[in-house]
Amino acid sequence: MKDFKTKMFIFFYCSFLLSCRPSVPSATVEFNEFLKMLHADNKQNIDAYLILPVNICPSCIDTYKSYIKDTLHTDNVLFIVSGNSLKKLRLTFGTDVLEMNNVIIDKAGIFYNTVFYKENAQIFFRGKNEFQIREIFPNNLKEELLNLTKNIQSKKPPADIRREKSVNKLVNDFMSAGAPSFFSHLIGKELPIHKFNTIRGLHFNSSEFIGKPMVLNFWFLRCPNCYEEIPDLNSVYEDSKKEDFVFMSFCKDEIEEIKESFEVIEGNGYKRKRSKRMSETMYYDIVPGANEIIDSLKIKAFPVTLIVGEDGKVTNAILFTKLFKYPDEMITYRVIKAEIEKIKKFSLN
Repeated sequence: MKDFKTKMFIFFYCSFLLSCRPSVPSATVEFNEFLKMLHADNKQNIDAYLILPVNICPSCIDTYKSYIKDTLHTDNVLFIVSGNSLKKLRLTFGTDVLEMNNVIIDKAGIFYNTVFYKENAQIFFRGKNEFQIREIFPNNLKEELLNLTKNIQSKKPPADIRREKSVNKLVNDFMSAGAPSFFSHLIGKELPIHKFNTIRGLHFNSSEFIGKPMVLNFWFLRCPNCYEEIPDLNSVYEDSKKEDFVFMSFCKDEIEEIKESFEVIEGNGYKRKRSKRMSETMYYDIVPGANEIIDSLKIKAFPVTLIVGEDGKVTNAILFTKLFKYPDEMITYRVIKAEIEKIKKFSLN
């Protein structure tokens, strides 16, 4: 009898403890509750939901961007962005996230106390033939998203067509989005008159080129992306010799510092010292110590290329961008070329 009472006491005590435990809904359940609050238009035809927390690193955003935008090839993604992550996302995507479709901005941090809002970004995926949302973390992101690709795209066009479609879509997105918000103060403004000498001793006077489109690139020596952009700019320079527009590169650093990092090679190019990559050889001339024009234009982000119309007014500001799935595609060159063609087409009309 004593043993029976002891067992009953333990049973009821354990039941009491379990009943006192706070019930924590699973991430999937709570996320489903959150979806009920969304507008009906946003709930339909969404393939994946990406939640970005406050402290996400830009390289993590790169990973998600690469696999969601380039691998899934779907526009049916709802981005849920923390207010503090917004600047990082803008810089990573190269465009203003507020202009993207299917974006919810969490400025108040309403997701902080929810189960599904982790320190790392998460993806919730709704399959075509299922209603349960699966939670995917970065540690198995690549393999999971590759599996999701098969679910979302049962019939894919050939690889070369998919590639061209991805590239064209990105270029069109950039053209429709226009300049990033932190360069909006320049759009439609006349380029200040400046006179400079290049490293090769050529004279540059911006007033002499009114009536021609101008492509003006701005960079500095300690900028990793500035070196990644060199192949794009070499192609722009080659086009400028065949077509009727001006290309010039402006470096913040003085000529002595540039000569410490670059050496002149045959054919009037500049090859980066201590680098075995030919992709870091520039075949265009450079204006050194260009802080005067950089300060007058209030340029704070690098590298950036300003496009100036035939009337001497800035039409666009283009940041360096590459497609992570196809890194050999020169996206920045394509966008610059599209902007030049747009100016020439407007001039003909």
